[in-house]
Amino acid sequence: MYPVSRIELGIIQVAPCTRRKGCKLSVSTFTTRNPYSTRSQKMYRRLVDALFVVLVISAAFVCGQRTATPVQPEGGATTPSGQVIVLQAERGRVGHLSSPGFPDNYPIRRSIMWRLESTSYDDVVHLAFDHFDLERPTWRGNCSYDSVTVYDDTEMNILKGRFCGKKLPPEMESTSTVLTVVFMSDARVTRSGFSARYWATESTGLIEDLVPALASGHFIEVPMPIPDEFYDYCRDLDFERVTIPNFYGHESADEILTSRQWQEMTTVDTSCHPQIQPFLCSLLMPQFAILMSRKKLPCQSWCREVRLSCSSAATNGSLFDDIDCTSLPTAGCVNLEPSEDCYYGNGENYRGMGTLPEESGQTCLNWTDVLGPVKTRFDWADPQENYCRTIWSDTYPEPFCFVTRVWDGQEYTFPEPCGLKPCDEPGCGPPPNVESGSRSPIQNFYRVGEKVFISCDVGYVIEQEEEDMWITCTEDGTWSKENLRCSVDHRLELANTLLAKDRYSPQLAPSRDQVRVIFEAAVVEIIDADEKNENMFASIAFRLRWKDNRLSWTPTKYGRVSELVVTTKDVWIPKVYLRRNGDAKFSDFPEAPVTVTSDGLVEWDIIDLLTTTCDLEPVLFPFDSMDCPVCLGANTRVERFSCPGIRDNTSGTDEPQSHIENFMGCGEVAVDVADQWNARWTIDVDEGVFGAGCINMQFHRIPTFHFCTTLSPVIILTLLMCITFVLPIEKGDRLSYGMTILLSMVVSLVFITDVLPAKGTMPVVALLIVVYMCMMGFFLIVTVIVIRISSRDKDLPPLVKKVFLRHVARLVFLGDLTQTKHGHTVLEVEVDSFEMGKGTMGNDSKPAEADPKHLLEVLQSLKESVNGLSNAVESLAISAPPKTTETTDDEGPKTDYSKLAKVLDRLCLTLLGKLLRLRTAVFAVLLISVAFVCGQQTATPPRPTGGTTTPSEQVNVLQAERGRVGNFSTPGFPDNYPNNTNRTWRIEATLPDDVVYLTFDHFDLERPNFSGNCSWDSVAVYDHNNDLIGKTLCGEKLPKTNYTSRDLSVVFISDAKVTRSGFSATYWASLGTGDSLDLVASVTSGRIHEVPVPVPDEFYNYCKDLDFKEITIPNFYNQSSVEEILASRQWQEMTTVNSSCHPQIQPFLCSLLMPQFSQNVSTKLLPCQSWCHEVRFSCSSGATTGSLFDDILCTSLPTAECVNLEPPEDCYYGNGQNYKGMGTLPKDGEKCLDWNKVVNKMYFKQHVEWADLQENYCRNIFVASRWSEPFCHVEDPYRKNLFHGVIAFVIEPCGLKPCHENGCSLSAVNVRSGRLSPSRNFYRVGEKVFISCDAGYFMEKEEDMWITCTENGRWSKNWLECSVDYELKLSNTLLDSERYSPQLAPSREHVEVIFEAAVVEIIDADEKNENMFASIAFRLQWKDGRLSWNPTDYGDGKEIVVSSKKVWTPDIYLRRNGDPKFSDFPDARVTINSDGLVKWDIIDLLTTTCDLEPALFPFDSMECPVCLGANTRVERFSCAETRDNTSVDEQKSPIENFMICGDEDEDVVDQWKARWTINVHEGEFGKGCINVQFDRLPTFHFCTTLSPPIILSLLMCITFLLPTEKGDRLSFGMTILLSMVVSLVFITDVLPAKGSMPVAAVLIIVYMCLMGVFLIATVINIRVSSMKRELHPLLKKVFLVYVARLVLLGDLTQTEDGPTPRKVEEDKSEMVTDITENDTKPAEVEPSQLRTKQVLMSLKESVNDLSTAVEAMSTKPSGVGKPDCKKLARVFDRICFILYVSGLIIAIPIVRYAASEN
Repeated sequence: MYPVSRIELGIIQVAPCTRRKGCKLSVSTFTTRNPYSTRSQKMYRRLVDALFVVLVISAAFVCGQRTATPVQPEGGATTPSGQVIVLQAERGRVGHLSSPGFPDNYPIRRSIMWRLESTSYDDVVHLAFDHFDLERPTWRGNCSYDSVTVYDDTEMNILKGRFCGKKLPPEMESTSTVLTVVFMSDARVTRSGFSARYWATESTGLIEDLVPALASGHFIEVPMPIPDEFYDYCRDLDFERVTIPNFYGHESADEILTSRQWQEMTTVDTSCHPQIQPFLCSLLMPQFAILMSRKKLPCQSWCREVRLSCSSAATNGSLFDDIDCTSLPTAGCVNLEPSEDCYYGNGENYRGMGTLPEESGQTCLNWTDVLGPVKTRFDWADPQENYCRTIWSDTYPEPFCFVTRVWDGQEYTFPEPCGLKPCDEPGCGPPPNVESGSRSPIQNFYRVGEKVFISCDVGYVIEQEEEDMWITCTEDGTWSKENLRCSVDHRLELANTLLAKDRYSPQLAPSRDQVRVIFEAAVVEIIDADEKNENMFASIAFRLRWKDNRLSWTPTKYGRVSELVVTTKDVWIPKVYLRRNGDAKFSDFPEAPVTVTSDGLVEWDIIDLLTTTCDLEPVLFPFDSMDCPVCLGANTRVERFSCPGIRDNTSGTDEPQSHIENFMGCGEVAVDVADQWNARWTIDVDEGVFGAGCINMQFHRIPTFHFCTTLSPVIILTLLMCITFVLPIEKGDRLSYGMTILLSMVVSLVFITDVLPAKGTMPVVALLIVVYMCMMGFFLIVTVIVIRISSRDKDLPPLVKKVFLRHVARLVFLGDLTQTKHGHTVLEVEVDSFEMGKGTMGNDSKPAEADPKHLLEVLQSLKESVNGLSNAVESLAISAPPKTTETTDDEGPKTDYSKLAKVLDRLCLTLLGKLLRLRTAVFAVLLISVAFVCGQQTATPPRPTGGTTTPSEQVNVLQAERGRVGNFSTPGFPDNYPNNTNRTWRIEATLPDDVVYLTFDHFDLERPNFSGNCSWDSVAVYDHNNDLIGKTLCGEKLPKTNYTSRDLSVVFISDAKVTRSGFSATYWASLGTGDSLDLVASVTSGRIHEVPVPVPDEFYNYCKDLDFKEITIPNFYNQSSVEEILASRQWQEMTTVNSSCHPQIQPFLCSLLMPQFSQNVSTKLLPCQSWCHEVRFSCSSGATTGSLFDDILCTSLPTAECVNLEPPEDCYYGNGQNYKGMGTLPKDGEKCLDWNKVVNKMYFKQHVEWADLQENYCRNIFVASRWSEPFCHVEDPYRKNLFHGVIAFVIEPCGLKPCHENGCSLSAVNVRSGRLSPSRNFYRVGEKVFISCDAGYFMEKEEDMWITCTENGRWSKNWLECSVDYELKLSNTLLDSERYSPQLAPSREHVEVIFEAAVVEIIDADEKNENMFASIAFRLQWKDGRLSWNPTDYGDGKEIVVSSKKVWTPDIYLRRNGDPKFSDFPDARVTINSDGLVKWDIIDLLTTTCDLEPALFPFDSMECPVCLGANTRVERFSCAETRDNTSVDEQKSPIENFMICGDEDEDVVDQWKARWTINVHEGEFGKGCINVQFDRLPTFHFCTTLSPPIILSLLMCITFLLPTEKGDRLSFGMTILLSMVVSLVFITDVLPAKGSMPVAAVLIIVYMCLMGVFLIATVINIRVSSMKRELHPLLKKVFLVYVARLVLLGDLTQTEDGPTPRKVEEDKSEMVTDITENDTKPAEVEPSQLRTKQVLMSLKESVNDLSTAVEAMSTKPSGVGKPDCKKLARVFDRICFILYVSGLIIAIPIVRYAASEN
């Protein structure tokens, strides 16, 4: 122990106590030397401490005795919020306290604290509650709403309990002299509150035990000098002395320095909090308090701050295990407070005067106003005034305060961080001021790197560019920019000034007379020129300019703004229309921006996709042209189109610029190529009234495509037709060959007519084809005739023979066919000449001796044999021509008809050649028009179906009796009545004094006609004189009156059309007047005597609810005694009735059977009419016999002065016709109308008096079963507008509670800032109700939007709360028309638009129409400083989504659009970030044009750029920042993976491999594109399109391998040629018609030409092979030797030995040798013999000729004897085969090279 060198004593002086200031204590100290030795040190210290404590207690006792405290009056009077009331508790006296307003409900937002103090220090306080009814606890059981809290001390540190709900709290007793009671209520539900009693009793002793403890030496704290180690770690504390024992109970310095806590303090990590070591030092070596002579521990706030910051900084994790911050004092403690402008940790120990900045627009509330009596719980935090503090470190890790915010029309307090500076963190102070602007967010401190957005006031903009709208806190503690200011937004000011409604009207033209409109135009893109439909589809741009002096201004007055952009809706624009419009869906041009300059010049650019009609002149197809004018016409006389001024030639077309920029004026010419057309257009203006401005477009067809695909097959087929006449007549396929060509010509004609429109003139090509077809048909007929002629073997007449076989044959180069060579025909002539010499010749061998007569007979017989043999040889030669080897072509045919057929063949060939050369001849076509005059026949109108004759009338007679009710209805009721019905009911009274009453209960007939007459289905009521009562009835309206007469007739008629449910009526009979007054008169006259009788015992068995004292007889049924009543049928039915239908049915029937006797009127009281209606409706089917209600007519019962058992006011029975409560529609729904406004328009008042119609309470006034519950009438706004403001109403059920059903009520659920939908008074079990929030609020959890009524009559959720819709609030603020205009761009100069895009799906790539159909997504981002905000002001909302129509969006258009129905992108959602970044995602199905390069089909490619172009100079497209390639997530949707410049992607679409990239053209009128390139996958078209032509081309080689004499050789080749034509048509059908042809198509045409040439060569070969003449030796040597060797046929001149014809020759001459062998001496022969010899010699020659012919016919076709011409044909066949194959191979590179050069 260290010796004490001096002692400080304190003397406490007690000042006089006053009622106002209480007692004041003053302490004076003095110091003296220690006179005692170390030995007596402890004793001395204990005596001093005991003396000090006794003095303090005595002073406190004196102050307590003399301090006067006001007593709270009993009854719990209302006190202001936050008031503290001190009450004195005395022994033997009971005090009372209660909630404000008790026993009425306490008010909302009330905070009161009662401090119950005993009058004696040795007393304790008791508290007991007599009544307790507060708001229920939360669903977690916490008393977070209204509560009563009891503490056991004044500082509210010792909690006794917190109570709410209806459960009575237990009796409580204080452990000291004070009990604190705190009552708090919120802003919602209130209850009756509480009342309590308090009193004081004697304590068991607390203070008494303190003095003995002091005397015994316990709790004695003495000062101790500061050891040296203290200054090593705790010098910041600046203690003069410390105290032992310390916080941990250490009683010496050595024990402290060797403790675990000291070692941990010396090694602790001080980076977590700079004051952690001083804090631990103040616990280990606490300061000695001189005043209190005890240790001074660290403050609780300091402990909380250090503990939270460094709880994990201890080396062994147990540094704070022994420290309980709540045990440390809140005042009179040690504290190292930080500087006033910063805080450590979470700021629990912050004691500065920092608060929210003034510019934040929020003011911190005073802590006392917020916390009220609970403030004492946070005394450790020192909550002074409205300075920022940290009282909830677990929720808010920095100092904060409370601010007021308005929510749901009420003010609420919310914590708001103050944004103070952390002491250990660099940063910046408040940002510099902005002139005419504000800074967001506004804080006291900003960390390095934090940004502050500069927003300008309404009508102002920042002077710098967009990047200067943000300032950043730098590392040196300064802001990145200074001296920022906002300037006036002159554009907005100018727009508001020019377009003010009081000075400008867009409906009025700039001039009274006329407005000169300068016309310019440009063709952006020609998408399609359709000659078939004669229209053009193109993207056209018009520029119209005019002067409007009303829109001029001085630029210097508006910040040198010389140009303003508005919309077409804001200014006057010319009334123009599109002439020659070809789109039926086109109505008007889309809304577009209009540029206005300071001199009043207005410029309107119209860009749209237009379809206009054209004029095609198809005569010279495919060298035809088409005119397509695109004109804007004036709709009124005001607009006068004119040409612009002459422009400098140097300002011509700039290729890199957009076409929209290069508008053309009058006289300028532009050209372009669109598919198969050369387009050329000029600008022309028709000035004058109703003039027009036009783009005159002229298209000239490029003939290449159609020449190759359409004309070349026709030409080839026409030339091939010549082969028909070259073929030999005997060829069997001659006709089939010609017919095939003719049909092919028909196909070509169909193809041409399909390409061109149907017009009055035909193309020359089509006419030529028709003529060629006629020629082919004619010559085919001639061919048939030729074939028929050639088969005849008769001789021609000499004249015909001379004309055709000599002269015509010479003309066609056949020579004179009448001259013939020697042949077997000479034999017949020679033998015929034998007739001249007739002599006798015997059979002797000696002619001289022969009998001449006999010789002549022999010769005659021989002649006949030779002639027969000649004829046989000739027949053999004709029937077997293939085996004839000797007959040559020069010999010609043997008959004149064969020669004639040859001449006609040659003549047809010549004529066909002549006609084919007449290509320019003019063909006259006679068109016969037949006009049919159509006369109109007068049609007799049919007989209407509804006018059928009505069947005969059916009459029913009904008897009406007094006291009995009858009913009748339409046939089939309640089902629909039949058609064509005519029925009459005649109702007659049974007594002469009675009259008949009739009323309708249900009425539903066909509606009246348009004039209001009931001419269809109707009901008419007639009286006894057959006079109509009222008017004829129809429709659905229930008749209002009761019909009365002695007799009534009801006539019902229906037609043959519509049927309805019909009507039901009730009738009865009564006295002559039929009124209740007659009944009173009859009673007073003595006719009916009503007397009271005692209530029988049986009455109480069933009717005890009525509580009658006397009943009346006779009763309702005229029963005059109790016995008669009890024995009646009605009583028996009443006792057995099923009471489940209505709980009051038996009391009701009792009131009829035993009616109450009224002393007032001395008559019976019957049940009320409303009660009768209700019970009758509910129980009409509940009677046992079914006749319970037959005798009851409710309308005959009284409406007042009657008996009625009304249900409770909050429910109803049955259909509610007896309901008399005050229920109406809920307050938050529609309002019920007053019955006085409704009933007078619907019913007579006396008809609904029974329903007790009061104010607007719910009732059921319909007797029929139409409504089964009470209802009221509400206004119908639709019909009110329809009837021009006349009040119209509809029936609305009230939704009241049925008395027998369980359910939930509307008041049982509380929805904050919302309401239930549907809103009703009662909900059945299981019904779901939707929670709809008020405007500006929303439900955060979707599952909270529905609540269900449970079986116990409670809702599934009782408390629901709608949150503030900050997004809506923010949207309304940002898009306020006074501060924001979507027509104005964010910047005066240009706006940088970041372009991103993605291909969602490629649906189709159409190469025929050259377009692509795909789902494309674009993302455009730009900065708009006007759309920025501070997220903290809007619930930390950093992003909102609005419509693209509400904000400025870039004025863009789709380039190369291929959809005529597309006009603009759909309205899409735009995302806005708090920093002003606007993101617009456009997702749409787009059709864009493509560029196909078909030359290498099917290895071709197609480019399809999808581009967004800028319409104005404001938008500047740019690429997004480069990102990592790994950022693309394959699993995400393509829309999420937007691509930027340089990104690539690919996909396979059908037969295409697609690959696309992103590209941006920056600068004015730039564009952002997705460049999609398609490369065709050739597999499909190679197999289906190219493989057939290849196979056919190879098969053509078979033509040259077939034998020449085969008849199907030409047919085979022609079939292949036509198949090639089909392949060509297929390719042209796949690909578009362009100026260039695919290589595959050109190759097919080349192959077709080759096939045609070699087919002609084949015909020539066939002709050559049929010739029988010998070749010239030179030709024979060249072709049959050398050429044959070259084509690998060998030497064809070398032949083998064959049969020798000589032997035949000898055999044939033997018969003549015998005859002439003896003629050795011609001189001796006689003349007759000489003549005979000559004849025999002639016969010999004939026989030799005959022998030669037979030998020739017997010769075989093959072998050595083959003719030279057949060999030559074989050589030509081989040459053609080689040339054809070579042509196929050589054509491929030649055509490919030609295509590449083009």
